[in-house]
Amino acid sequence: MTKVLVVEDSSAVGPMLEKVLTRAGYESRWVASGADAVAAAKEEGAEIVLLDMNLPDGTGLEIREKLKAIKTMAKAKYVGLSGDDLPASDRKTLDGFLLKPVAFPDLLKTVKELSG
Repeated sequence: MTKVLVVEDSSAVGPMLEKVLTRAGYESRWVASGADAVAAAKEEGAEIVLLDMNLPDGTGLEIREKLKAIKTMAKAKYVGLSGDDLPASDRKTLDGFLLKPVAFPDLLKTVKELSG
């Protein structure tokens, strides 16, 4: 079963994404900060990380670098989440990008493609 780590500071959005992924058959976990993401990654790892680009404790790209430094997370796939479009240079550093509000069919399609 593919593990998905949802890193989203919104207590409305994060649990909803976690629930959609769990119902679709993925093992998912929601955390609300970059620090919590690092702790969760060290604890149980993940194959895919859905990463809010604007977290209270750093940008999504900064948190991605911290996560990639963890041995078990080096090969994980990273999908950015943001209400604002990202510059092409930032998008290139990610394995995917979803514009908020995230449409559930797009979410599930992206995760399925990356878990292939």
